[in-house]
Amino acid sequence: MSNIYMQKAIDIAWKYQFLTYPNPAVGATVVKDDKILSVEAHKKAGEPHAEVLALKEAYLKIYPNSDLQSLTSSSDIHNFLIKNHNGFFKDCQIYVTLEPCNHIGKTPACAMLLEAIEIQKVYIAIKDPNPKATGGIERLQKASIDVVVGIEENKAYELLYPFISWTKDKFCFFKLAMREDGTIDGGYITTKESLKLVHKLRTKIDLLLIGGNTVKTDRPTLDTRYISSPKVPDVYIYSHQKNFDTTIPLFQIPNRDVTIGDNLNILDTKKFIMIEGGYNLLDKVIDRCDLVMLFISHKLKSDSIYDITKKYNLKKVYSYFINEYDEVVFFRKKRKLLVSSCLLGEKVKYNGKDNKLSDEILEKLSTKYQIFSFCPEVEGGLATPRIPCEVVSSNPLKVINKIGEDKTKEFLKGAKKNFTTM
Repeated sequence: MSNIYMQKAIDIAWKYQFLTYPNPAVGATVVKDDKILSVEAHKKAGEPHAEVLALKEAYLKIYPNSDLQSLTSSSDIHNFLIKNHNGFFKDCQIYVTLEPCNHIGKTPACAMLLEAIEIQKVYIAIKDPNPKATGGIERLQKASIDVVVGIEENKAYELLYPFISWTKDKFCFFKLAMREDGTIDGGYITTKESLKLVHKLRTKIDLLLIGGNTVKTDRPTLDTRYISSPKVPDVYIYSHQKNFDTTIPLFQIPNRDVTIGDNLNILDTKKFIMIEGGYNLLDKVIDRCDLVMLFISHKLKSDSIYDITKKYNLKKVYSYFINEYDEVVFFRKKRKLLVSSCLLGEKVKYNGKDNKLSDEILEKLSTKYQIFSFCPEVEGGLATPRIPCEVVSSNPLKVINKIGEDKTKEFLKGAKKNFTTM
C-alpha cells in the first residue's frame, strides 16, 4: 500500500509542475487507520507546502467546523496544528514526494511541524538535493519518528528533475499542442482549461521563445488574459528575418521586451524558459530542451495517436488529463548510455569471452537510454576504447555511424561527464 499512497502524492504534484517555480513540485498524502484522509500539493512559491496543506485537510476531515478552516498562511496553519493537534496525528502516516524542509524561509520548516505534532511515521520518496533545505530526515529521526526513504524514488526524481535543473543552472521546456493524428494547424487545438494552464505558465517563466513563421502566420498575443494576470513574459522571436509587422498583437502588450534574433545562445542567459511552437521549431531546439510538454486533444479521434518519441529520442515521463478531452504528457530526452561493443554483441570479444547483453535487456535499456557503443582493443588484458559508434536506440544492435579513430579521444574525453557508462 505504501507505493499506492506515494503514487497519490506524485500524481497531484504533477498537476502543479512548473507552477511552483522556483520551488519544486511536491505532493503529500496523510493516512490514518489505513484510510486516506488527504492528498495535497504545494501550489505556489511562498504559499503552504504540500505537507502543511495535507495535514490541514486531514485534521478538517475529522473536525470540519474547526477554526483551521479559515486559515490560509503557512505560519497560521503551523501554529494552529502545534497548539491544537491533541495527539490526533500520533497514529497517522504521511507520504511525501520530497524530504520535508528543515529551514525557515518564506514558510516555517515542515520537519519542525511534523516533529511537534508527533506524527507516527514519515515516508519520503527522495532526499532533498538542496543543501539549504535538507536535514529534515535527521531531525525527524532524532525526534524518534520512524522515517522510510526511497518509496517510488525513480518516479519522484522525474517529478523533481525540473527543480534540480533550474537550481543547478537553468531549465528550458518546449510546449506543443496537437490532435491525436499529430496535426497542429487550424487555430486553437485544446480547450480553454488547457489555455488557462499555459497562461499560468507564462507568468512563471523568464522568457518565451517563439518561431518567426508562427508569429507571421498566427499573429499571436502571447499574453495571460485567460487568468487576468498583469504579468506577461518577455518574448524572443527566433528568426533570420528581422522585419516584422509591429501591429501583430504580441508587440502591443505593455511591460514586455520583444527581441528578434537568430542566436539560440540567449537561452543560456535566462533561468526558466518556455518555447512555444510546432515541429519545425522543435527540430531546431530539441537539443536545448530539458522537457517537452505536449498537450494532446482527444476530441477528434484517430486510429492511433501520433508518437513523437522516436523522432526526437524522447521517453514519456508522466501524463494526466485536464478534462475529458485534453491530456498533458511530459517527455524527457533519453540519457546517453555508453556501452562496450563487447556487451552489444559486435564482432569483438573481451578477454576471450562473449559478454553479449541479451536482446531483452537491450530492448529495456533502449526505452530509457540513447545507446552509444565503443569498440575495445585488448592491450595487456585490458579493454581500451578505439572506435566509438553511435547505435540506434530503437535497434541497439545496428551501428549507423562510425566516428573514426581520430575523434576517439575527443569523444571519450566527455564520456564521464555526458554518459552513463556500462
